[in-house]
Amino acid sequence: MDQDVKDEVPTAAGEENGEEKDGEEEEEELTHNADTGAKYYTMEEIGPHSTVGSLWIVVDNLVYDITNFTLEHPGGEEILFEQGGQDASTPFEDVGHSSDAREMMRQYLIGEVHPRDQKRKKKQKGGSKWGSSGSGSSAGDSSERSWLNQFFVGLGLALMGVAAYKTLY
Repeated sequence: MDQDVKDEVPTAAGEENGEEKDGEEEEEELTHNADTGAKYYTMEEIGPHSTVGSLWIVVDNLVYDITNFTLEHPGGEEILFEQGGQDASTPFEDVGHSSDAREMMRQYLIGEVHPRDQKRKKKQKGGSKWGSSGSGSSAGDSSERSWLNQFFVGLGLALMGVAAYKTLY
């Protein structure tokens, strides 16, 4: 009962005729996020969108088409055009946008930065910035710092007023 049994070796996904696909080729084929369904855009695709007719920005690896928002932006349109077609995450965070502004952004979301172009989010380490809790930054953190700064400025002005009053009278 000797039967000729061939050794069948299953091929891995992406192999055809004994050839493997490059990881890069496979990555090139990604057009949408499998989890969210969001369309992927490369930075090369985003770059040209920095004009009055088409203005895109990237914030935290998300792509926004803000063409119709420029006249509504409280900070003026100039800053938006300066950041157009590129990653604006740092300037966006530095300004300390409110939670309302972040919520408003959702309507302009058109996709995500392609995984090969995505920037890694840096986690803040405790004590790296004054007032930092070490848990990373969030919309609440920036508004708390803003309130705290206003408080200390007001307190300083009040103390200078009291000192001036005591000196003069």
